[in-house]
Amino acid sequence: YGYKNQEGVGKAIRESGVPRDQIFVTTKIPGGLLLNEATAALETNLRQLNLEYVDLVLLHFPSDEDLKGGASLRQEDWQALEKFYFLGKTKAVGVSHYCRRHIEDILEIAKIPIAVNQVQYH
Repeated sequence: YGYKNQEGVGKAIRESGVPRDQIFVTTKIPGGLLLNEATAALETNLRQLNLEYVDLVLLHFPSDEDLKGGASLRQEDWQALEKFYFLGKTKAVGVSHYCRRHIEDILEIAKIPIAVNQVQYH
């Protein structure tokens, strides 16, 4: 999501000669999406990578780029990630830049644990 490198990454994986199960692939989707939008974003990522699964999918931010969102959208995003997980299209799901209250929103409905909270520091 946002880095516009997924097609190149997927091509490099295929051309590397390294078995897929020896490469850990992470991708992201934006936050603040409705369930159907989050599902479409996940499918787009797999299609662009030309992979059957990824090892980790992250929700990039707890809201959209305009800081609009809330608990219900975070929960819809999470439900899309869990669906992806249960379909075998990712091995783990996580979040990025979530604070405690954002994580609590997810934990209210989560069926699987949050594997990662990626946080960037400068």
